[in-house]
Amino acid sequence: MSTGFLRRTAGLFAALALASCFGDGTGPGSVRKGHLSLAPVFDSRALELVNFDSVHIHLTRLSDGSTSLDT
Repeated sequence: MSTGFLRRTAGLFAALALASCFGDGTGPGSVRKGHLSLAPVFDSRALELVNFDSVHIHLTRLSDGSTSLDT
């Protein structure tokens, strides 16, 4: 192998390594909205185990910690 070939190969690997450092190749390119859907299914026998008359749901945003739903 010649010295020129080794230098070109090393230069190519260095350029590829440097190019891979820009951005996140595995992550999304932009912020996308997420969607969540819940369809809870309860066994009717489970309702006999615990008596309850209300449910409190509190959802917070991970980005800033503000409340998005409080019922």
